[in-house]
Amino acid sequence: MASQAVKAAKAIYAQPAFVPKGPINSGRFNLIREIAIGTVLGISFGFVWKSWHWGEKRRLANYYSELYKKEKADEDAYSAELRSKLKALEDELLA
Repeated sequence: MASQAVKAAKAIYAQPAFVPKGPINSGRFNLIREIAIGTVLGISFGFVWKSWHWGEKRRLANYYSELYKKEKADEDAYSAELRSKLKALEDELLA
């Protein structure tokens, strides 16, 4: 029973033997380190997100500008076809 209590006591006090206290493991340094890591990760993930967002906006703008150009070309071709048919009909009626 006494040996079990000693083993339990050693298990409770075993952490300082494996993780020595010092300036690296002090409470204030851990807080500053966590804040720095969080800030760096937040800024880097934010930059990745904004880069993706800007790329997505650029792709959408290109898509809609190309769609507008295609529709405009189709509309111009249709107008030209109608004008040529109207001109042919006018020539036929006036001849």
